[in-house]
Amino acid sequence: MARDCRQPKRIQHQPVPEKRANLASKEVPHEQLTWTACYDDDCFTHQESKNETGWYPKAPKKTKTLAMAKKEEIPTKYICMMRKEYGNKKFIRKVKEQLEDLSREDRIEVIKRPELDFKEIEGRIDFRLNNEEPQAGSSSFVFGKDSPYDSDEFYEVTRRHTQTEISQGSCPSIDDTSSEEDSDEPRYRNIDPLDDEQTLQFYGTGEPKEVSMTRPTKKDHSLLDVKDVFHKELFWAECLDDKCLWHLSPKKDSHFYPRRRDNRPIKDVYVDDQLPNWMLMYFDGTDRATFGPDPSFPMSCQHNKDMDWHECRHDQCQIHYIYKAQAWRERQEQIEQEDRLRRRMSKN
Repeated sequence: MARDCRQPKRIQHQPVPEKRANLASKEVPHEQLTWTACYDDDCFTHQESKNETGWYPKAPKKTKTLAMAKKEEIPTKYICMMRKEYGNKKFIRKVKEQLEDLSREDRIEVIKRPELDFKEIEGRIDFRLNNEEPQAGSSSFVFGKDSPYDSDEFYEVTRRHTQTEISQGSCPSIDDTSSEEDSDEPRYRNIDPLDDEQTLQFYGTGEPKEVSMTRPTKKDHSLLDVKDVFHKELFWAECLDDKCLWHLSPKKDSHFYPRRRDNRPIKDVYVDDQLPNWMLMYFDGTDRATFGPDPSFPMSCQHNKDMDWHECRHDQCQIHYIYKAQAWRERQEQIEQEDRLRRRMSKN
């Protein structure tokens, strides 16, 4: 019965001996390997097991790892700076403690550096950007003399301390208190949504030879920044960037490119909803352009929702022209019908 049985023979699993990194170890004979570790498809020893399972193992791909290192020489100057910056943390801690314990009488003025500007206020030394006055909540940093740590590293510690305060926002912000010159007329005025005769003036120039990219200042309105998400809603005569794709087309069509007047900050701006369909009425070619409502889209017709078409007195109005044309056609048909009726009655 065992001889005539057609079921495949059960092959006892033989584990593969672990290979060790030993030059004296001998290679395992191929006959002692399991068929799963045999990668030769023509091997007669393991061919029967492969045919029964239908799987022919393949040798794993050999990956090569190449380790590379780049040697970069650091100049002696930077090595000294690194040692100076990170060399003695205990010394830096002692200097900071000393600065905190200094009395007001020991505080002196320090040599001015290009990063900061120092100013003496009531016997103490405060650093300020652009000689600005201290504000509430701002911290000051003072220096003392007769320090036992009088060296170059003393300045490095204090300089890093002040730079940290600046980056964390403890320094007062720049505040330009200079008053603006009074202009002939206010730049920003309230727009009457029903007035068709009102005009506004914007400053600018003709088509420039060189494309200008004016950056907004801190006091400018946020919509003047081309990176603002609502910049596209700005009225095109307010956009100061000649490269702005949102407002480039009307600038080219009108040959007018807005500019800032006397480097003054622009705090108030107009948006498209305030000046719907406004157009360039007159430009003197120098620095001032006059804008007004487009006659084809009167302000009163756009904003007066209760106005009927027969109340419109603007011949160029594109808002009510369909109703006017329809009424005119109906009136003409009525006149023609009356004429035909009159002719028939006259014949009779």
